[in-house]
Amino acid sequence: MVRQGLKAVSRLFVLCGLGLFLTGLNAHAEPVQWEGNGHWYDAIDFPSTWVDAFKDARRRSYLDLPGHLATLTSFEENDFVWGTFQMGSFWLGGFQVPWARRLDKGWKWITGEPWSFTNWVTGEPNDFGSTPEVEDGEENFLHFPNGTNGLWNDIYLTFPAPGYIIEYEP
Repeated sequence: MVRQGLKAVSRLFVLCGLGLFLTGLNAHAEPVQWEGNGHWYDAIDFPSTWVDAFKDARRRSYLDLPGHLATLTSFEENDFVWGTFQMGSFWLGGFQVPWARRLDKGWKWITGEPWSFTNWVTGEPNDFGSTPEVEDGEENFLHFPNGTNGLWNDIYLTFPAPGYIIEYEP
């Protein structure tokens, strides 16, 4: 009888631990607020394409604030987000319109905010693909790549990023 009770308690501890582990995979314990604009941010573990990350972010909310892929419109905001979540490759809420004729033109934020701040890795955006340095629509989506200290890269739509940065704002 005691042995069955111990097995049941052991199973309970294993299930609780597994539950805590799985919960931790989806996001940090709590989103973090940046005082610069009052918005909340989180890094979401969600291996996906940019479009799937975009859709998932729009389904989420925090404190009744809707979520969207993060739009980083100043050095300070970019620095805060990277400094808080610097642990991998994340999708961001930037994209290049399909009719862009130049590598550095036609970039937009999903929120419609002005595209006035950029933080590209040296040599980016480059639309790398079959015709590097020629704007032919091969890399039209924005992300933080690994090991770049918060600098940006343009990447192709189906790149399997392990997650995305979400921003919650009114």
